[in-house]
Amino acid sequence: MKQSVTIALAVLWNTCALAQVFQGFPPAQPPLSGNEQIPADTGANPPSEVISTGQLAQFVTSFDPGQNWLIAGDAGQNLWQRGVTGPVATTSVLFGPDRWAYWSGTSTPMVVSKDLTAGVTPPGFNAAYKMQRQSGATGVSPLCLTQELSSTNSVSLQGKFVELDFNVFGGPNVSSPLVRIFIVVGTGVNEGVGKLAFGLNGGGGGSVGWTGQANVVSANFSPIAAGALVHPAVVGRLPINETEVGVALCAFPSGTAGAGDYLDFSGVQMRLAPALASFASAVTAYAAQALQVPPFIWRLGNQEALLQQAYYWQRNEGAGLDVIGPNCRSVTALRADCFLLFPVPMGQTPSMAFVPGFATDANSGGLEACTGLAVSPGMVATVLGVTIGCAAGSNVKAASFLYENGGSGVISADAELH
Repeated sequence: MKQSVTIALAVLWNTCALAQVFQGFPPAQPPLSGNEQIPADTGANPPSEVISTGQLAQFVTSFDPGQNWLIAGDAGQNLWQRGVTGPVATTSVLFGPDRWAYWSGTSTPMVVSKDLTAGVTPPGFNAAYKMQRQSGATGVSPLCLTQELSSTNSVSLQGKFVELDFNVFGGPNVSSPLVRIFIVVGTGVNEGVGKLAFGLNGGGGGSVGWTGQANVVSANFSPIAAGALVHPAVVGRLPINETEVGVALCAFPSGTAGAGDYLDFSGVQMRLAPALASFASAVTAYAAQALQVPPFIWRLGNQEALLQQAYYWQRNEGAGLDVIGPNCRSVTALRADCFLLFPVPMGQTPSMAFVPGFATDANSGGLEACTGLAVSPGMVATVLGVTIGCAAGSNVKAASFLYENGGSGVISADAELH
């Protein structure tokens, strides 16, 4: 009897040891407020708000992940057709990198160049736009890097929420404690970065700003410090009547410039972002991580090249004998007219510029150097191409080609929004 009772007690003890201990009811789930940035089912029963799979799908795609409305947001994909170091700018708005213009003010010379230094960009990028006040400069006018969208592209953004973000690195002698971030709109048509700059802060070679120019965003992001890499972001809603949009990234230097008084910009992008509507602010800049903005959206290199060449195309003469114009004919004994087709239709009729060079076929055999290059008399450039006159020193063939000939000739077509 005693043994059977002992066994029964042992079984009961083991059963109790294996039983789950009651931990209490789980905490109550709060109802949805309708202001969630990421909608989710709270598990409330009955549910306080119904979220459909369609709404979730709309949220997932609401950042428009396939489109950066800025061209050449990555310095590594920029063609740098004008050269990797731009001209020195003060009060005039100048273009350096493809699609990007810049300016400063009196006694504040600055340049924009390609920076390949390791560490100035986050992983995934290998180059930055270096906006630098020249060493020894004492002027303290703002330094600004800007891009204007064409009116054709701007109109499709009317009434939309957009998000602008980028990476910025402070040089070893950076004197600006902040970056001021602008999203600018107007109601004109392709009025150019010169007017944009004048309307923005009174600099930049124009007498008036854009028609109806206004700042959707004018926000300071700080601190900017030497050797620090930060990732700012702003959100704004574009008005329903805008017909031109631009962005500008500006620094506000102080004191005398050291050799490393610069900012490096990389991964600059502007995208549709309706999911960030509650963050829209004319005066507030955020850390991009706080908004959880999606990563930089890349285009294939050839796509980027064509987008840039729609605004500016330049052909530098090479050392070989490559044919660049297969459609030449002699119009006089000393001139051949050659038609050049642009790589992509340009956004507007370009202005042409030339440095003499290249060559055509000599009537006596061999090549005849072009001592002069110009748009052929009676011809005009179009968005598709241009007929160029090659002036020669001796007779040219009736039907010939235009060649690279080892010289320093340059042909450029500029359709930028000046």
